Amino acid sequence: MTTDPRLEGFESLSRALEELKMGQGSQAINFATRKAAVPILEKARQNAPVGERPLHKIYTGQTVSSGYGKRNIIMRMGSDKAKTRRTALIGPTAKAYYMSQFVELGKNIKHKMRAQPWLRPAIRGQQTSSVYILKTELKKKIDRIAKANAKAKK
Repeated sequence: MTTDPRLEGFESLSRALEELKMGQGSQAINFATRKAAVPILEKARQNAPVGERPLHKIYTGQTVSSGYGKRNIIMRMGSDKAKTRRTALIGPTAKAYYMSQFVELGKNIKHKMRAQPWLRPAIRGQQTSSVYILKTELKKKIDRIAKANAKAKK
């Protein structure tokens, strides 16, 4: 079985995380996950198309300007109940849901919109660099925490 070269080095990082005090490993993972997701978020915002109507109403009745969906692409951090997995959720806010439903997927029965993918290409295009950023930022944070712990012991 061949291993993905992008994933090499994570075993040693995992061991280093286990050596940290309770909660510090979680802090390091959160930090690195957020840093690794930022390029995807930026690329998604860059890729998101902007409509041609200068002012229009969204489903809530609120009048918004062109580019409202693009301006409302956000990132939220999440984890499972056991806090063993971290996720960076990237997508539109609830009011701009149409960016994923209609624009990304093209699923608007009434208007027969064509899909204009902006999120999937951002993920695919930044995948390799995000894995690299995750590894390097996690190592940096682990080293900083370990150094602080050693200093505190003195």
